[in-house]
Amino acid sequence: MMIGLDFGSTTSRAMIASAYLERNPITERMELGKPELIYRSDAILTPFEEGELCTEAINNCLEQWLAESGIDCDQLFSGGVIITGLAAEKQNALAIA
Repeated sequence: MMIGLDFGSTTSRAMIASAYLERNPITERMELGKPELIYRSDAILTPFEEGELCTEAINNCLEQWLAESGIDCDQLFSGGVIITGLAAEKQNALAIA
């Protein structure tokens, strides 16, 4: 399972997908195959507090998204985060990533 997180100027959301790790028969490189979307959260307002991203609210969102998806964090193999717009300009954006 993989998780993708998007924190923007206005909204944030999460997506969880599964895929197989397989060898491409032509290039012989390892790649992800047969991706399947498992969960897509509703968009929420990006949580800001005192001009910064609110880490407590973001942690609560992550817990809620994982609970809604039925996925345990131990099942996650990889993940990524994208932080855009005003959210990316905050001092704690790197810590959130």
